[in-house]
Amino acid sequence: MNGNGKRVLVVNDDADAGLVVSRVLDEIGYNVLQVDDGAHALIELNKRRFDVVIADYPMLSICGMELLNHIHAHRLETPIILLSGMVTNIPPVDMRVRPFAWIRKPFEDNTLIDLVSSAAPVAARS
Repeated sequence: MNGNGKRVLVVNDDADAGLVVSRVLDEIGYNVLQVDDGAHALIELNKRRFDVVIADYPMLSICGMELLNHIHAHRLETPIILLSGMVTNIPPVDMRVRPFAWIRKPFEDNTLIDLVSSAAPVAARS
């Protein structure tokens, strides 16, 4: 099992898309909490520590970049992976406040697993 019970917060306002990510990670041993909007994600981030956050970049309420800014502003050391179906128009980011990685949708399960596995040790060292 790759996940070893590490906690992952999955944030996606498309419940089906969030479920796909959650199932992939749950099957290999991650402890996954799925929420359907950025506001709920902020509540969870303020309640407990996560090893990795995976958030959809475009969401109706609080988007993935806003979550990234919240994590940075509160000095949380949680790596964030942003998902986007957009081929272009991914905004430039301040190099001090950047995601651990971007994943374009659709993605291969192994790509997601590799990125989460790489990101989780970053959180553990912090």
